[in-house]
Amino acid sequence: MLKIKVFENSNFISEHEVDQPEFTIGRGSDCDIVLDSHPGISRKHARITLHQGEYLIEKISQGGHFIKDGESISSLQLNEPVTSISIPPYTFKIEAPNISHQELLDEQNPVVEAKNIMIHSEQPNEEEEADLSPKGEDYDDFGDEEKTSIAVIENNNLNYYFKVFKEGKYIKDFPLDKKVIAFGRSKQADFTIESARSSRKHFSIVKLNNVFCLKDLGSSNGTYLNKQPVPANQEIELKSGDVISTEDHKFIFEIKDENFMNKVKHLAVAELATENEDLESLRNNALAIDDSFDRKKLDATIKEQSVDPVLLSKQNKTKKIRIGLIIGIIAILGISLLPKKNNNSAELASKAKEKQRLKELELQAVDHFNLALRFYNQNDFERCLNELDAFDDVGVVPSDIGETSELRVQCEVEKERIQREQDEKRRLKKQKELEQKVALEIANCENMVTEGVDSLKSCLSMAISLDPTNETINSLIDQAQAIELEQEEKEKRQAAYRKRVAKGKALYKKAEKYDENGDWKRAIKTFDKFSNSSYPDPAKLKPQAKRNVASIRSRIDGILAGSIARAKQGIQNEDYKNAVLATREGLKIDRDHEELLELQEKAEKELNSQLRKLYQESIIDEDFGQIEQAKQNWKKIIEQGVPGTNYYEKARKKLKNFGDG
Repeated sequence: MLKIKVFENSNFISEHEVDQPEFTIGRGSDCDIVLDSHPGISRKHARITLHQGEYLIEKISQGGHFIKDGESISSLQLNEPVTSISIPPYTFKIEAPNISHQELLDEQNPVVEAKNIMIHSEQPNEEEEADLSPKGEDYDDFGDEEKTSIAVIENNNLNYYFKVFKEGKYIKDFPLDKKVIAFGRSKQADFTIESARSSRKHFSIVKLNNVFCLKDLGSSNGTYLNKQPVPANQEIELKSGDVISTEDHKFIFEIKDENFMNKVKHLAVAELATENEDLESLRNNALAIDDSFDRKKLDATIKEQSVDPVLLSKQNKTKKIRIGLIIGIIAILGISLLPKKNNNSAELASKAKEKQRLKELELQAVDHFNLALRFYNQNDFERCLNELDAFDDVGVVPSDIGETSELRVQCEVEKERIQREQDEKRRLKKQKELEQKVALEIANCENMVTEGVDSLKSCLSMAISLDPTNETINSLIDQAQAIELEQEEKEKRQAAYRKRVAKGKALYKKAEKYDENGDWKRAIKTFDKFSNSSYPDPAKLKPQAKRNVASIRSRIDGILAGSIARAKQGIQNEDYKNAVLATREGLKIDRDHEELLELQEKAEKELNSQLRKLYQESIIDEDFGQIEQAKQNWKKIIEQGVPGTNYYEKARKKLKNFGDG
């Protein structure tokens, strides 16, 4: 179990014990060690894991720093008694007690029950039986078959991925490290297939207990597995070496075992390192199966392996069977069948040149990032943002820096805060200058109060435009108005009286105009408004206005009664068109008249019933190609219907479509 002591700026703040397979550090509230928010510290910055019996600490943040002995690192095996690592401004002293890490690993990775692999071979002769029969308590007699029992440790070191090719050219390896991985043209896909012949959602890979299945998502151009079309929306299990194809992309499914060398050493070398011929067979098979297999490492492993000569003598006669067994084991491990590519000197030189170019770009990016941090600490946020823009323009993100979004957000926030403070200072300064200018203008115009309101306002025009709600200005104007009222009170009262008389007459004339134009509702409303107003009435027009209202109401009642009578008569005579028109005429005057609304609804319903039959007949005629007969029915609907109703408008549209609108 690890112990971690945390210091901030050399001050001890906390101590923690690592008692779980994965231990996280960052400013996120769900981390095991929660740090305060500082520039360069991510929500999840680092983690400690137990890996192959050893504790490993690694940086998982895309940005920020992870420092040991003054150098930036990405990961470190914790195999020293005390290890000191910094994430500025924090320092972590990690103490590793002298315990068996392998015990912890065994607790997490228990041994799985032995699996039996049957290998059929030719029957040995009697002499061979004596040599081939193993002795001891582990021996089982299987008759005509030789059975080899191998304990297989559950493998947590398998890497699943696609080798990706476009138009026959290798692009990259793509890890399959999620339960559901989407492939397609969409930018939201986990792997974007940059091809117009790919669907936005083309296919997906679904993982369940280390079993990977292919599922076509209804793509337009289809998905192929080993050159065979894949049915849409069906999951098909993948095996190592399977080839998934779209129009111009290929994805080869492969499985890599990180412990391949150890497994070959323990399961293969002791069985095969008996003769040069057998050793060469192992080399060739291993290289053919895994293009990352190291021939020199295998030779060194075989050389180091100690083999009992008596056991080797017994195994010489079964070497071919055991060679096949080892090849089968390696195949079970899922090692890639893709052949190793040969790189010529020109390609190596080109790669070296490209590597050097990328290194130079990384140095440029680091310089820009460091300058951005420097300007941030100096509160020069504009230059900080400029350096981050230059960092993005380089186009290369160093692994020890990663994304700069957190620093950019902080610079932008601080820049906006400073800008707001400066704007507020300028506003206050401008306001003070304005107030001083208005006060000077008021002082110059105070002696104009006795000259009248117009003269005073003219003098104060600039001050009014600068501060129209100024209380001193309004007070001076009030004083000037009081003086004018006092001097011209009588004249003003007479002028006001004449003006009000004129307004009353104008309102009466407006009501008469509404009456002449037949807008009786407005006429009544305007006459009533004049009658109830406080306008002076020297011509005695208010009594006449009341008589006019009574006359208009009488006319309205007559028209409404006539509309009601014609509507009832039309309904009685089944002349529903005129009944509807009669109700509309009355509703123009009083749209809320209950009896007219009821008559209109009834007439329209009956008219609609008649026109529906004609329209249905016209549709039947139209379906049977009897267009002329259909036109006759549509014209009848137009004749009998009322504009604006359903079948009237349908018939009009039909006639228009057939050129007879």
